[in-house]
Amino acid sequence: MIGSIHSDARSWDELWEALSTGPSGGQASSKIGRRRNTTVEPGFIKILTQQTQTERRQRFYREAATLESLEIEGVPRLIETNARHYKDRAYQLYAVSTYIPGKTLRELPKASYAPEQAIHWIVSLCEILRLCREAGIRHRDIKPENCIIDGDGKFHLVDFGLSSNVYKQDGFDTPIGKEIGNRFLRVPELRSDSANKDDPRTDLTLAVGVLFFLLTQENPRVLLDEKGRFLHQRLDNTSLCKTINIPRPERLIRLFDQVFQLNLDQRFQSAESLRDALRETLEPAPSGTKADLLQRRILQHTRSAAAMQSQVMMDKLHSMRVQIDGLCDRMLEELGGAVSRLGGPVPHADVRQASLSYETGFLYSRDTRIHIMLGFVMRYVGTEIIVSIYSNRSAQAYIRVPTAIAQLTTDDLEIIRESYLSKLTSALDSAD
Repeated sequence: MIGSIHSDARSWDELWEALSTGPSGGQASSKIGRRRNTTVEPGFIKILTQQTQTERRQRFYREAATLESLEIEGVPRLIETNARHYKDRAYQLYAVSTYIPGKTLRELPKASYAPEQAIHWIVSLCEILRLCREAGIRHRDIKPENCIIDGDGKFHLVDFGLSSNVYKQDGFDTPIGKEIGNRFLRVPELRSDSANKDDPRTDLTLAVGVLFFLLTQENPRVLLDEKGRFLHQRLDNTSLCKTINIPRPERLIRLFDQVFQLNLDQRFQSAESLRDALRETLEPAPSGTKADLLQRRILQHTRSAAAMQSQVMMDKLHSMRVQIDGLCDRMLEELGGAVSRLGGPVPHADVRQASLSYETGFLYSRDTRIHIMLGFVMRYVGTEIIVSIYSNRSAQAYIRVPTAIAQLTTDDLEIIRESYLSKLTSALDSAD
């Protein structure tokens, strides 16, 4: 039995002996070994390749710390490491984790599993990613080579060498200007110019990239190709539906439609929503009257992850509208009995375009009757919500609000207040 996870051995072979050679990559080599003079079960020994590079030593330490912090079924358990000595180059860094005998998804021949089984594996991966997200861990290197199916058919996620922990700012964060990932599937948020390299939704996209590989034996490589086609659009969708032998292949295609979007906000937002959508592809086709089927289709759409995300986006626009209405109520009190509120036509919400437009204003009725109306159009543009303010169809002002905040600031509300008062003042001057 090993007394402590943390070792002061200067090299792995001081305490371990190799039984066989494991896979090697650009970051590390590996061996299957047993600890000397003990009955400890064989372990997977990972040995840093480029021992003199500071960044590689730091990353190796972070990987060991990540494994030590995780107690998740389907993730290797850390047995021993000397990685805490990463600052001292006299130590040849190594880490030993539980050895998982089995085959990677890259090694499995397609004829050895059914499409339904492939989906069940990714459902298991979703559960691992859910627990990783709760722990603040982002894997960021999900690919067939890092997914192992053991002798009992259980799924395991390995190799946390590119992972990050958003709860532990250890100074090893990937800076802007450095790309993360692999050539299996490159996503825009892991590019060198991205400042959002720790988003948990990235792992969900990579997970479905693995499913795409299992079903087609094609590496996805990039979400959008030079012809503007997403992954699954490079194949004939009809043929793909026919060749995937699952109860609801059309649902799988819709799942691909969502998960392979370039915009993170348009993809699946949680491991739970992706897991549920995957399970729905395996549900038998419903029975019942035509009306029942139509109703199920409507409910399926309104409860889909895409519809729920659209609802979240529209809720943000309505929240900003409430702010504007609150401003008008305060102005009504400030202006006294000379004015009353006016409402325009029913607000028009365009869910497909993620926009909201409406009119609201005041009626001045002291010695003359003056209608003071402003039109507002709110729409999503990239990472911002643009609020356009109109008077008689002429643009008066534009306000830009980050989508992550989706709240008008005091300065923004003052711009709207000034627009109303300016319009009222001009109307009164004209009436005199």
